[in-house]
Amino acid sequence: MGKISGNTNFLNNTQKKRLEKLFKRRIPANQFIPFSIANTISKVSREIYKQIGVVFDRKGVVQYIIIGNDREILWPTFYEFHLNRFKLRGITAIHTHLHNKGLDFDDLTDLAYLRLDFICSINVNEIGNPEKIDIARLSVKNGKVETNVIFKGNLNNLNIIYHDEILKLENSLTETIGKNVDKTGENVFLVNVGMKSKNILQEEMDELIELSKAAKYNIVGTMIQRINKINPSLVLGKGKFKELVIKTIESNASKIIFYQDLTPAQAKFIADFVDIEVIDRTILILNIFARRAFTKEGKLKVELARLKYLLPRVVDKAGALSRIRGGIGIKGPGETVAEVERRRIKNRIKTIENDLKNSEKRRDILRRRREKQSVPVVSIIGYTNAGKSTLLNTLTKGDLFVENLVFATLETFSRKLFLDYDHELIVTDTVGFIKNLPKDLLDAFKSTLEELKFSDLLIHVVDISDENFTFNMETVETILENIGAEDIPQILVFNKIDKVEQEITNIIAQRYNGIPICAKDKNQVKPLIDYLKYFFQVNGKNKVENE
Repeated sequence: MGKISGNTNFLNNTQKKRLEKLFKRRIPANQFIPFSIANTISKVSREIYKQIGVVFDRKGVVQYIIIGNDREILWPTFYEFHLNRFKLRGITAIHTHLHNKGLDFDDLTDLAYLRLDFICSINVNEIGNPEKIDIARLSVKNGKVETNVIFKGNLNNLNIIYHDEILKLENSLTETIGKNVDKTGENVFLVNVGMKSKNILQEEMDELIELSKAAKYNIVGTMIQRINKINPSLVLGKGKFKELVIKTIESNASKIIFYQDLTPAQAKFIADFVDIEVIDRTILILNIFARRAFTKEGKLKVELARLKYLLPRVVDKAGALSRIRGGIGIKGPGETVAEVERRRIKNRIKTIENDLKNSEKRRDILRRRREKQSVPVVSIIGYTNAGKSTLLNTLTKGDLFVENLVFATLETFSRKLFLDYDHELIVTDTVGFIKNLPKDLLDAFKSTLEELKFSDLLIHVVDISDENFTFNMETVETILENIGAEDIPQILVFNKIDKVEQEITNIIAQRYNGIPICAKDKNQVKPLIDYLKYFFQVNGKNKVENE
């Protein structure tokens, strides 16, 4: 038998017994609210002057009886009732009203937030009789899921058959969910919450949008909340979290992506409650890197970063599972599933690290060979999507993959550039930089980035059309300091001048002593080529001459 919860101190023994008898009742399939149940909770509700809620499942079994106050009732999360394939919990909530009110905004919010089959309010008159009732359920309108009041009237006139209404609802949800599935990618809802200013939170959201586009996701909604303290389980505030749940239902999102890193507990709680996948920015970037890595070394580095990220997040999915060793005198279980998984990940990490060390040795041999030939190396660096690969293609007549997406290129590519018949350079394109690059990813690619220290010159490409280009420049400089490459000679190149007024371009280029170019136009890249000739002539002609 269930247990009465809430403000139970206001119940006397007689009232408590009357309510407890409801747990033994089975609501018939052809009835929505039996008069006996409505009458019992109405009488007791008026006697104690508190709202009373009853929750029953689709089998007609009463699961909860909850005592609220005179104005509202606080429903639990109903965590134990898992969402079914129609995104409903399979339960209905009924509660009394004492102030001649019907279903209010909070009721309709709870209907969507808790994913109830129905929610119903019973207006109780002054002598404790049930009068007007309101019933609402989710419905589909113009391809979106929303709340809908399906009945208002006297209890005696109620002719809704519970299971018929459930069938209608599930059929409409099935049709809508099927239509809203985009075959070209997943529908994602983006969230950013923090204690920073609204402008910074919006800039971070803009970046998250670009990252999601790079991952080929369909963005169906965004949410930003500035908060004084992060909720340890919900991340968002309770009210905003309710709004998030409702919006994910309405937008038919299949994944929620948070800008901030989530703890394993936070990700699990939100995912279990909303019943869709929840990831953070770090996993999103790892997913992008995994899609864009083509060489064996690149794939190994992405796998290494992913494994290091997952290692501390391995938990037992089934606590009862374990590897039990047989034998006489052996006590207790052996390794848990989580322990086995951690050991497997650690072994794989060790294997990958050994493979990458061999790759570093090969790169070291190639670098020494270039040094003997006295061929200078120029590395193109910059914030992601600044146009580095486009510049390399234009300079060397290459055919690297180019797309207007963040992290379009992950691999390090080198090409020869002939300044004239007697002078040549090695020009190298590098992975794009980004603020707050996940630590595990930075560690995995650190050996590649450290190759920048052996460059003779760094070409720092800046997207001048980006409103945050100064911040992006600072991000690049910070990463250079982290890898010990801050003292390498550097030239600033302001790219995408075709998207900015010429007067503004000239002012910015003069302020930072940079070279304005459009990397797609070989004629507008000539000032950079002239600078390269000048730089290596001034810093040693033998650097560019073949011996």
